[in-house]
Amino acid sequence: MALSTMIPSVTPSNALKAHAIISILFSLPVIISGAGGFLELISDGAVKSAQMKGPIAQLLIHITYVDFVKNWYVSAISWMCASKAVTVQKMVIKINLMMMAGALLALIYSPPVAGGPMVPPPVLAYFSTMCVLYCLALQVPKKVLKMMPSLPKIGGSSAAPAKKKATPTPARRTPSRRR
Repeated sequence: MALSTMIPSVTPSNALKAHAIISILFSLPVIISGAGGFLELISDGAVKSAQMKGPIAQLLIHITYVDFVKNWYVSAISWMCASKAVTVQKMVIKINLMMMAGALLALIYSPPVAGGPMVPPPVLAYFSTMCVLYCLALQVPKKVLKMMPSLPKIGGSSAAPAKKKATPTPARRTPSRRR
């Protein structure tokens, strides 16, 4: 059995729509239980919302709300680009992958809770799901290309070659034979 038949087909458009939905779902804990509840979830209970007092706690809550807005921004950009040209979709996918790689490096460099997991389980699930979907979307199988001829070949251009208009040629005159 060929490997391409075992790997599910994910188009760049579907991957971006999935990211938009998952990013909104990831921000629901902030809507439901506030920034303190989200911090409890993300720190696996090490940070309690009842302990969130003082200037450092206010900064942490502020950063959490900024992250909440960032998730809505990522959702909006991903959803909007899902209807654009495939080259644009792939560019946004690569930018989103770089954003997640940067966030992962920040989590490894500075874990949210000393002695806790470097990457909290919800974040690990989010990054894992999106990285798999994005990697599948960047490797569009040939059978999908046959079904959707508007998709470019990997490394190809999405622009179809322009058809040249037939231009009337002026009648050719023979040179005069005057001497």
